Amino acid sequence: MPAGLTRERVGFFTDAVFAIAMTLLVIEIPRPESSSEFGVGHGVDRAAASRNPIPLI
Repeated sequence: MPAGLTRERVGFFTDAVFAIAMTLLVIEIPRPESSSEFGVGHGVDRAAASRNPIPLI
């Protein structure tokens, strides 16, 4: 490898390029206009979750 180009530096550079690309993709994700359009489903309280810690599939 040429002077100054170690495997670590090339790896860090590719990680940085990937992180920037992912950030730009996430910025482009549209957000819902109101909270009424966006739901996450029905939650489970802590007592119910502790009774069945392993979900049945």
